[in-house]
Amino acid sequence: MSFKLNINQLSEKLEIEPSKIFRNLKRSSTYAYPRDVQDQVWSDWFTKKDKKNLVIKMNTGSGKTVVGLMILQSSLNELKGPALYVCPNNQLASQVMETASELNLSVTDDVKSFEFQNSKSIGVITIQKLVNGMSVFGINTQKISIGSLIVDDAHACLDIIEDQFTLEIPRDSDCGQELWELFSEDLKRQYETKYIELEAFDPHEFALIPYWDWQSRLEKTYSLLRDSKDESFFKI
Repeated sequence: MSFKLNINQLSEKLEIEPSKIFRNLKRSSTYAYPRDVQDQVWSDWFTKKDKKNLVIKMNTGSGKTVVGLMILQSSLNELKGPALYVCPNNQLASQVMETASELNLSVTDDVKSFEFQNSKSIGVITIQKLVNGMSVFGINTQKISIGSLIVDDAHACLDIIEDQFTLEIPRDSDCGQELWELFSEDLKRQYETKYIELEAFDPHEFALIPYWDWQSRLEKTYSLLRDSKDESFFKI
């Protein structure tokens, strides 16, 4: 006797409309009914769900966390792969986890877990865990895939991403000293009046390396950075 399992048939049994998913949950009485604005957003999103990138704007206090969780659960039910809810900080991530618990949704903050990687639970993390120099989502050889992703408070997350891609090299490190020696004459020529303060490590002074000098020493700069890749300041 043989059995044939059609994955598409399984997906048909799972509800994918967010509003219906919400109503079918054995949720806390705190979330007895969806708000009108939530129903409207779910309806609008559902007609556009196959588009690659979407922006949802909702006022503070309008229930955007619930909206986001239902959208991700819809994506899981549609078998689109692991679903990830990204927050700007740990406090908001904890609030999302609490909300999911009251909704009776399965969530996890461990993206290496079986539940997340096999689309059984929604992953909840901070933007720092997603975007960093040692991210498990795309830096190492063993990458964790993401099927659907929601970034909560995108403006705050963008500021954090900018910080994550900014490398601060201590002046007293070997790399910092070599970079100073590499560009000191350029800085002296460009900033005669403040060069003395720069040379004296004045923390209140800063200067931009001229673009043309940066370009002419790009290969040497890259070599210095590559040699320092194991230093702690690289592990953002």
